Parts: sequence; C-alpha cells; structure tokens
Amino acid sequence: APVPEAGALIKPQWFRYADIPASALYYHSCDTAIALHDTSDYSVCTTWAVHEHQYYLADVRRVRLPFTELKNAVVAEYEKYRPAAVLIENKASGQSLLQELRAEEMPLIAITPKEDKLQRFLRACVVFEAGKIYFPLHAPWRATLESELLSFPADTHDDQVDSVSQFINWMRKSQGFSPRVRHL
Repeated sequence: APVPEAGALIKPQWFRYADIPASALYYHSCDTAIALHDTSDYSVCTTWAVHEHQYYLADVRRVRLPFTELKNAVVAEYEKYRPAAVLIENKASGQSLLQELRAEEMPLIAITPKEDKLQRFLRACVVFEAGKIYFPLHAPWRATLESELLSFPADTHDDQVDSVSQFINWMRKSQGFSPRVRHL
C-alpha cells in the first residue's frame, strides 16, 4: 500500500531521530492479537524510554505467536529492559496475558480503550507534532513502523499504531501532557 506523499493524519516532518539518554526510564506497551494466519493482526510490543518528558522508541517487537510463546516473549522483553510499567490492552488475548503475567510480579497496567482507534491515534498525533517522540535512526523496524503510522487509517495493519497510541496516551494522562507545538 503506497504511503500518501503528504501523510494522512501524521506528517513525515514530525518524525525525530535521536539516541536514548543513559538515564531514561523504560516502559512497554503491548497490543496483542489472537489469530496466527498470514493475514491476521500482529502482536506488537513497543519499548519506550522516557527522559525529561521526551519519548524515545527503543524497540519494536511485531510478531504472530501462539499464546504461550507470546507470554514468553513479553517476559523476555521485560527481563531485557526492566521497564517501570508494562501496559497491555485489556481486550481479547490481552486479558489472558494480564492474568498469566500477574504471577511474574511485573508492574502491569491494564489499558481498557474507551475510544475507537482513530480517536486514540488523533490524541497521540499532537505529541508527535509537538516534537516529543524520537526514533532510533538505524533500527531495522523503523521503515515498517513509519509506513504504518503514515498510512493509518488506510493501511492493512494498525497494530504498531495501537501500541504507540496506547503508550503516548497513557503518558499524556499520567504526566498531564499539554502539547506545545514547535513550528519548524
């Protein structure tokens, strides 16, 4: 699917690139899927680093895995980064994942969406526009992520969008974010 030249809801010029500061605090945001077919949604776990109200995307795990392997992958990501919180969408397989991970003594936060995907993404877009989101320049997953963000809501898949929106909107709420847009 071609990406619109000017972007759909998010603009390419809003993407920023930077290394993660050493003193950043990490978070995970997981959006899980149920089916494992070639055309099914992906389960996506994004790993974020937060430093001085700036949000750095550290990693993206985008997979189609059976439930037990998905649980093991989330535990492995937790062990790797030791995030301050693990956000999991409290729907479908995410509900089961939350129940299973409680035994792991992770700092779990169940996120129950109250709006549709489009409204959640629109609320997250202002943080991109404000210049608060940074991606690593040379990540192998960056092109796929940026394409999905730029193509939403017209793309076939929106699982990375869901994980990103979930994290940004949770941070907005927990930090009382008020966007101050930088104009370039």
